[in-house]
Amino acid sequence: MKLQITRLRVEQLRRFRAPFELDGFEPGLNIVTAANEAGKSTLVRAIRAAFFERHRSTQVEDLRPWGEGTGAAPQVELDFLLDGQPHRLMKSFLAKKRCVLDAGARSLEGTEAEDHLAQLFGFSFAAKGASRPENWGIPGLLWVEQGRGQELDVSHARDHLHDALRDPAGDAAAPLAASGGDALLDSLRAQRDELLTSTGKPRAAYAEVIEQAAALQAQRAALDAQITTYREQVDQLALMRQQHQADETARPWDGLREELQAAQTRNESLQAGQAQLLGDRARLRQLQETRDLLAKALEGLAQQQATAQARERAAEEAERQLRESDEAVAQARTQADAAQRRVDAAREAWRAASQEAQRRGLQQQLQQAQAEVVRHAENLARAEEAQERLAALRATAASTPAIQPAELDRLLKLERAERDADLRRQAVATRLQFVLPEGQALRLQARGESHELRAKGERLVDAPATLHLPGGGQLIITPGGNDLAGLARQHADAREALQAALRSLGVDEVAQAQA
Repeated sequence: MKLQITRLRVEQLRRFRAPFELDGFEPGLNIVTAANEAGKSTLVRAIRAAFFERHRSTQVEDLRPWGEGTGAAPQVELDFLLDGQPHRLMKSFLAKKRCVLDAGARSLEGTEAEDHLAQLFGFSFAAKGASRPENWGIPGLLWVEQGRGQELDVSHARDHLHDALRDPAGDAAAPLAASGGDALLDSLRAQRDELLTSTGKPRAAYAEVIEQAAALQAQRAALDAQITTYREQVDQLALMRQQHQADETARPWDGLREELQAAQTRNESLQAGQAQLLGDRARLRQLQETRDLLAKALEGLAQQQATAQARERAAEEAERQLRESDEAVAQARTQADAAQRRVDAAREAWRAASQEAQRRGLQQQLQQAQAEVVRHAENLARAEEAQERLAALRATAASTPAIQPAELDRLLKLERAERDADLRRQAVATRLQFVLPEGQALRLQARGESHELRAKGERLVDAPATLHLPGGGQLIITPGGNDLAGLARQHADAREALQAALRSLGVDEVAQAQA
């Protein structure tokens, strides 16, 4: 089987947001060259994704265009010749998952196309997650990525190689060229064992070469660091020489010396001014303290002056009130004398009124006592009548047989049935709630009875009813529910059965029967 890639096209894949195409591949070795970060590794990754990644995989986020959101759909398109027959494979990932394989006149899509390629080339797909080298089979032996050319692991392609070395007819008992396939495997295994251990670790010459390469790489890194440091030092020395030559020509230190002397002179004058400033600040602090003390003294004097003025105003007010009090005392004495005369007259009138009130009180007590006598006589008559009824009831009770427990249980069951039927009727019945102003009334007519509605309240309507409005007019109320009439009949039957049972036992209510 001979495979030759003839064209590669990518779009929305890593750095290639716009479509990018490579064609003109020739049979044999093809070399793709470009500057660093031009996208060569991205094209290799695109080819690997086209063959080894499922188009519905969620582990290919590394294919998403740089800086793009969730709407990107990386796409890879490959044209290749397989045993001279043209094929075209198109895969898109992430936002638009699709796979199409055109093999001559035959076209496959989705997982069917992917499984066909895997069977054709001798590899498999990862059951979960991204594709790994152990899934690449025989193509993985020919897939060498940058920096991993020294690694060789045929364990994942052993079954595919063994099948390829067997008889094309599939006869396991007749291997290709007798035992040539097994002999080739044994030879390859012996050569591998010379360089690798059973666990895959390097040994012998291979291990020595790896150690020498690591040592040489370390030496190279150290030499590179030394060269870089030396170059930086040379560049710094050249820069310093240029600056030194410029300074020798310009002699900037002469001007700096003059500026230094002038600065020293200014510094001496500033120090003298600073000393004077410190003395002035000390005197300022003393003056501020003196000012604060004087301000506090002024505040105290002002408070004392305000207090004295308040006391003067209080004394004047007290003198005025004293004068008014003397005048009031004189008026009060005059009024007291007149009041004493009125009191004496009132005492005489009170004595006469007291005698009259005492007479009226005694007369009222006499009337109340006569009324009490009449009321006690009526109570006595009622008590005698009640005593007679009690004697009659006792005689009747003595002649009436006692209610048996079974009859009482039946009576309780009938009462419970009547209450349950009433609850079911109330649950289904229409509730008519009303709130009327004072003086206004409505008339509700149901089951041949008429009821007057006033103020506020609630009525249960379990049968067709008519509500008469004050100014004329009627509201016809038809309760809903198909079983309302039946529930009403059940309640009426249960109530009638309870009343019949009470009458048969000669009692008016269940509590009387229990007693």
